[in-house]
Amino acid sequence: MDEFESLSAHMKALHQNIKELEGLAGYASHYTARVPNDYHHFVTKYPADKFYLEFPEIFRMFNLDLLESSLVRLWAMYLVRETRENKDLANVGIADPYHMHYNNLSSDGGKELILRECIFPALQNNKDKKYILVPYNPTGHWVLIILMVSECKAFYLDSLKNNAPKRDYEVLSNILNDALFEHSFKGGIVKKKNKGPARFKHYTEVSCTQQQDSVSCGYYLCYHMEIFVRRHRHLNKGVDIQLFGTHMESNPFDRKTEFTRIQDIFARIINTEVASESGVFYGGDDSPEVHDSRTKSAATHLNKHA
Repeated sequence: MDEFESLSAHMKALHQNIKELEGLAGYASHYTARVPNDYHHFVTKYPADKFYLEFPEIFRMFNLDLLESSLVRLWAMYLVRETRENKDLANVGIADPYHMHYNNLSSDGGKELILRECIFPALQNNKDKKYILVPYNPTGHWVLIILMVSECKAFYLDSLKNNAPKRDYEVLSNILNDALFEHSFKGGIVKKKNKGPARFKHYTEVSCTQQQDSVSCGYYLCYHMEIFVRRHRHLNKGVDIQLFGTHMESNPFDRKTEFTRIQDIFARIINTEVASESGVFYGGDDSPEVHDSRTKSAATHLNKHA
């Protein structure tokens, strides 16, 4: 009871709503979220147009345990809405993390999915943005990639950079380069320093806030995404992003305060935008049969337990 009383109002409301729904016979134990039709750079064809927030996933979020890919995608959608509603945040685009998983790098078909359905649409539909944030999951861990598209620079923020073997980004970097070349060929503005094809310069050792455990990378990803969106106006050059990362890593990080705040935002989004029929991410009330069919289909595209 003491733990429940310490929850925020949004967390209490979400907890109580889930418990009520779990008590209904035949309920599928999930919320259905929908990608808005005007999120043109997100994957919106079946089965990616809707996705499920399973109640066990939400309770893991309550306990600051593993943050599932479905919640990371919801966070990305939330930040897209924030950048659209606040003109001070409008210079940042957010890529859809739906296919951004290491499993998709092992085959030509998977690489094509990342290129055609995630990276290239993010570049083409955000031509007016200075930055594109790309959540990426290599080998069961979340990393944030910040693209300065016009400057042809890519910055990799890894919350386990100091406590894990150096990651191999060669395949992904080639996909990003291919997307940039096609983007420039189709009207995207890039400032090349040579006459060859447009290519990103990849900075894979950028400093950022570091995690001290093996399961909280999703929360650090959400934190890095949001803090960059809120403060990007002060970052005009590539060196500013590197200094920004160094500042984050070298300054004290109040993990409990920041993660509790992120939990509260998740609870508010789910309560008002997913569970409510008037919410922008409301996906309806799928039956258990539809839920099972869609989940099996989606599993061929995305490893949910990332």
